[in-house]
Amino acid sequence: MQLAGFSPASLNERYEGINAAKNYEKRLLDRRSSLLNAYAMAWRAGDADTVTKVLGKIRSFNEAQPELAINTSTIRDSLQARMRYSSRAEGGVVLNPKDR
Repeated sequence: MQLAGFSPASLNERYEGINAAKNYEKRLLDRRSSLLNAYAMAWRAGDADTVTKVLGKIRSFNEAQPELAINTSTIRDSLQARMRYSSRAEGGVVLNPKDR
């Protein structure tokens, strides 16, 4: 039966549990990334109201997910990395310096 692509039910259940856990983890990391993106966009645009709203959402996220908390150093590092990346852009496109 295994040669035909069938596997024991217990193995399938285990795989489903692992997949569910990984999907949940991915949703959390995507949400965290989305919050950092929203903050960076609002900060670059100088939109203080949106920055305040995003900080409120970040606080809620931190309360719900303390192990993935976004703190001030996380935000600072994210903004610095974005500025470094943007500084390498030529005509709005970042090219690999090794390809030149």
